Amino acid sequence: MKFSGFDEVLYAVTPRIRDKLKVLPESVKRCVEEIRLRAGLPLALTVSGKTMFVRNSGNPTEILSRDLITVKREELQESFSLLCHRSVYAHADEIAQGYIM
Repeated sequence: MKFSGFDEVLYAVTPRIRDKLKVLPESVKRCVEEIRLRAGLPLALTVSGKTMFVRNSGNPTEILSRDLITVKREELQESFSLLCHRSVYAHADEIAQGYIM
């Protein structure tokens, strides 16, 4: 599946995270290379090779602080399910190879 824009891949994250990512400046969205979700850690983005975080306000920052969006374990599980279009079994071979298409 080929995506042409940042907003198109947001189907694979939970609504709380999606809402924060949607309001990122377009200049940031155009340069996002990776959205990194790790349970209990801040939501991280790779933007033009640099790690950035997202504040609760939705603003991006390169600085670790207390006001960052932290990914909950349940959100990570739900996002994985959404990424697999709620059919993890159907993607078992891809997952075994280390990717999901």
